[in-house]
Amino acid sequence: MMATYSGNLVAFLTVTKDKLPFSDIAGLVELGSYKWGTQEGTVFETIFKASTRPDYVKFWKGVVANNKTNPNILSADGDVQVRLVMEGNYAYVGDKTHFELTMATNCHLAMVPSDIVSMQYAIALPNNSPFTKIFSDEMTALFGNGLFQMWKLKHWPKHGMCHNDARKESTPITLIDIHSSFYVVAIGIFVAFIFLVCECFKKFYSNHRRRLLQDQPQQTDYEIEPVKTKSDLEDSMLY
Repeated sequence: MMATYSGNLVAFLTVTKDKLPFSDIAGLVELGSYKWGTQEGTVFETIFKASTRPDYVKFWKGVVANNKTNPNILSADGDVQVRLVMEGNYAYVGDKTHFELTMATNCHLAMVPSDIVSMQYAIALPNNSPFTKIFSDEMTALFGNGLFQMWKLKHWPKHGMCHNDARKESTPITLIDIHSSFYVVAIGIFVAFIFLVCECFKKFYSNHRRRLLQDQPQQTDYEIEPVKTKSDLEDSMLY
């Protein structure tokens, strides 16, 4: 257990991982030091325009205000949006698939864990197409069997595989960095010593009590026979 704890602690201290300044739209709009944008003509623009949520309303007002000074804020080109992100202090709200593909080759980008809307992709067919049911049944079977997830894990680019990963920097550690490990060891030794003292006391008490029981004299029951007196003998001889 100690080896596992020490290994995790050393790994945590030697690898520096940047913390994201925000984790959702509400945190972004309250931060104040960032500008933000999204792609024009997408579902995200529609959501932010029609939403009554306070954070979404504030987000869209910021998009409109920033677009007056920089028309690229509403650029429909995802690469342009990524370039704005790389320039710094800019957040781009868009398609997660595009993010994942871009982040596979650029380790300077990070994606927040929260989602705005869950989007699904499908194959478009003409209305009343005879292939609609065939495609629907096959796609449902592939999804239910987990083949889509397996193919994605096998073929989808993985983030963090870049050769120049600037977000992971090894730093030397000193003795003061792992002082908590020594605290845990000291506490463990102290607790073990307390248990050892308790065990010794219990053993001493048990042995002492056993000796006391052995030293006590054993009580035996003696049978007392009646002794006949002379008068009793004389009475027994009278007829």
